[in-house]
Amino acid sequence: MLGFCAGVLPYFTGWLGKYDWRGLGIAFGLACFLPLAYFVVTNAKSGDDAVRESLIAYAMWQKAPPRLLFSLMGLACVAGVVSAASLLI
Repeated sequence: MLGFCAGVLPYFTGWLGKYDWRGLGIAFGLACFLPLAYFVVTNAKSGDDAVRESLIAYAMWQKAPPRLLFSLMGLACVAGVVSAASLLI
């Protein structure tokens, strides 16, 4: 939810035009990056196995194959980085 709000906010403030794609790219990137970051940060103290187990549990909760889910989430993170970089250039 936070990623979506951060990506849509520039449209409401007038910083981006209504046909600009970069805000949605940032929204998708953050919406995919923030859950992954949360799982890593909350389980980092317990070690690599706990992080891996939490990510697999997330994939099972989503009822998706882990490779497919994390590949798509990784691509969305890349899209967010490209969108953010294009705003800075």
